[in-house]
Amino acid sequence: TSLLCVDERLTGVEEIVSCATAQAMACGVSARLGSTWGVGTTGFAGPSGGSSRYGVGTVCVAVFSKKHGVFSSRALHVEGAREDVMTIGAVGALKMLLKKWIETCLSCKESKNSLDV
Repeated sequence: TSLLCVDERLTGVEEIVSCATAQAMACGVSARLGSTWGVGTTGFAGPSGGSSRYGVGTVCVAVFSKKHGVFSSRALHVEGAREDVMTIGAVGALKMLLKKWIETCLSCKESKNSLDV
């Protein structure tokens, strides 16, 4: 929790595998690295684990932007071996980041174009 600047009180309220934890991780990694964007992932890759809320194969991902705050978070449910869960979770997080980055670029471009009119 200290490496990603995640408040330990959150892990006492929320499960470690949750969208709220992924959001805190995304915000924390951005703060720790001084980056514009942050991505957080947490999950149960298996073969054991799980909770009453999320089963094995669940990966919670979140994307954070310093300018816009937490953009998006969601729980992915992946079937397959441990490596599959980790790979698909990472790809899902990167796809979310790319989508939000493109949306931000397009909205900035549209607002600049509207000023030019």
